[in-house]
Amino acid sequence: MDSDLNFNSHIKSVTSAAFYHLKNIAKIKNLVSKPNLEILIHAFVSSRLDYCNGLLTGLSKRAVKQLQYIQNAAARVLTRTRKYDHISPVLRSLHWLPVPQRIDFKAALLFEYLSLLPPLPGEDSALKWGGKKFEELPIVHIKATYNNTHIQLTDSEGQSLVRTSCGTEGFKNIKKSTPIAAQTAGISAAAKATGKGVTFVRVVVKGIGPGRQSAIKGLAMGGLEVVSITDNTPVPHNGCRPRKARRM
Repeated sequence: MDSDLNFNSHIKSVTSAAFYHLKNIAKIKNLVSKPNLEILIHAFVSSRLDYCNGLLTGLSKRAVKQLQYIQNAAARVLTRTRKYDHISPVLRSLHWLPVPQRIDFKAALLFEYLSLLPPLPGEDSALKWGGKKFEELPIVHIKATYNNTHIQLTDSEGQSLVRTSCGTEGFKNIKKSTPIAAQTAGISAAAKATGKGVTFVRVVVKGIGPGRQSAIKGLAMGGLEVVSITDNTPVPHNGCRPRKARRM
């Protein structure tokens, strides 16, 4: 990315790489069938045009036109169209969207995906899960220590519904700190929560124990739909004062 945010260096690198591969593909186009030739063009050229092209929204027509030249050249290689023939009917026959429309489509797709994400803290959202708003969903608190993993399900007001841990599930001594124990505890907690009519949950994780990720996997394996994951692990700023160096 350039310091001026005009993506000139990105467009230049994509253009040089795409034309390099197009020249090599054009040398073997008489030896390859048309379906295989189209696969090669999509693999080495079209994929470069579509990579992160949502970021190119709002660029000048001159910048986007350089990428359009790549697509035009690829269409001519595939269909064996002459240099001075009009390219729009060729793109239409191949069902290829022109580059500006591909950029707009990617941006619209990204916007639609972001609209389905859970809201940020303090942000309102019209989305509902099982008829409940995001703030009304139950919360699964996971405390992952080096020796155990505790899982507790509460409602949106903080009232406890389900509570379990690796020790409660029958694991003892060093086995309590294993990921498989945390996964088993997660499955058990999910089964108990499902029995109480809970389907969608928010997850809040605290601690850096080995059962962090396994506990969340266990919740999903037990039938719960995890809507969001929040990490509340405290991070020390500069930490505690170190001990004085030992005198020798």
